[in-house]
Amino acid sequence: MAFLYLLSWVSLMIHGCFITLAIAAFLYYLAELVEEYTVLTGKVIRYLIFVSLGIYVCLFLFEDFPVSLIVCGLCSQLMHFLILRTFPFFILNSLPFIAATNVFHFSSVVRQSLLGFQSLLVRLLSFRRGLGVLYHLSLVGTVRFLRFIVGQ
Repeated sequence: MAFLYLLSWVSLMIHGCFITLAIAAFLYYLAELVEEYTVLTGKVIRYLIFVSLGIYVCLFLFEDFPVSLIVCGLCSQLMHFLILRTFPFFILNSLPFIAATNVFHFSSVVRQSLLGFQSLLVRLLSFRRGLGVLYHLSLVGTVRFLRFIVGQ
């Protein structure tokens, strides 16, 4: 039984490597498409920024999210829109790029200060059924595997 258990973990690791390679190949193909069709890519990114802005406005109007999170998200999308002016090129020392990186760091600090005090388990178990149960089962499986390795 222990051999089959270890074999399943080795198989999981091998599958993880193949999935990683598949994702890398897809991203390489996507980069080639972006390089080939830069005007279309710029339009798609611009539309996605507008959709993200609309989602942030809807979150502000219809949900009970902290205003600081929504303002950080809106600012980051506006900075992305400003960076998009020179697409497919971007200048590292331009004001929009520096502002976008600063907004990104500031929003991650705000996110961590608002959500970082909750434990991961509590957040996952607060979802409706499935995800919390899956996390609990994987946690139990990990504890069993560690006990098996240690020999208890």
